Amino acid sequence: MLQLDKDEYFLESLSKIKHKKYELYVVAKVLFILNDPEIEFVCQQYVKTLTGRNFVDLYFPQFKIYLKVNEDYHGTEEQKQLDVIRDREILESVGLEPHELNVYDPKTLSFLPLSLIDQKIEIFCERIRILKTKSVNEGSFSPWVVDRSRYAPEQYLDKLKISVSENVILRRQVDVLQLFGAKYKGWQRGWWVRDKQSAVWFPKLYNLKSSIWNNSLSDDGMEIIETKKDGSIIKNPPNYNIHRIVFAHYKNNFGQTVYKFTGVFETQSNLCTKQRHVHRLISTSVNLKNENILNYAQKLS
Repeated sequence: MLQLDKDEYFLESLSKIKHKKYELYVVAKVLFILNDPEIEFVCQQYVKTLTGRNFVDLYFPQFKIYLKVNEDYHGTEEQKQLDVIRDREILESVGLEPHELNVYDPKTLSFLPLSLIDQKIEIFCERIRILKTKSVNEGSFSPWVVDRSRYAPEQYLDKLKISVSENVILRRQVDVLQLFGAKYKGWQRGWWVRDKQSAVWFPKLYNLKSSIWNNSLSDDGMEIIETKKDGSIIKNPPNYNIHRIVFAHYKNNFGQTVYKFTGVFETQSNLCTKQRHVHRLISTSVNLKNENILNYAQKLS
């Protein structure tokens, strides 16, 4: 079953780049030459930087290195300068190291013969092998496993509580609500009432152009500030009697949309205005079984 999962992953990954024949050739050959099911790879990996979004051609998470297949448009001086800036931003944002593989010669204005490209591929593959050997010798290498359980709610269902320190991340709202006994086939709203004193809130904590809201989490994780982008009045007044069990909806640096448990928050009447709602962290954990959501919680002073 595991091999079937990886085979399907391999085929799906290559399908992402079928429109770029040289990139497809290089990526497929790299993976064929390595032929190592313990080495994880990602094609067209999304990386978010301060200036926007980027996609790297072939990413190896275990070694934090990515391969850039430079085709003809990378040969201009302007593009070379942009590539340098892009690589620096990726390094600063997520610590990934680039490796360039040029398949085009700007001097002759032609693509390189496959025999020469193959030599470059062999050099890159040897670099990956060396990195793996070093990692194995240091005892830090973890073989790639297709882990379906990373975002599965089942791992939390038998627990009395969950806490922020556990880094609880789920992919769907229905998975979050399952933790509290709700069984839905689909749920796509920003709010779910649990009982008279609590509700699960899914605030978006990233800038979505189509959204009218601008929600932000303070750097210390203690406050969520809710405003409208245009600064207008928030029509619905906050409910000061409801504890907000927050599963923040956000995109991480690799572009994955996730719901992460951020704590239990309480709306602060003394800090709220008509244009600004402020919610303060009151607990870093929440009880999943008992009606008193803070009964087993680590309360904050």
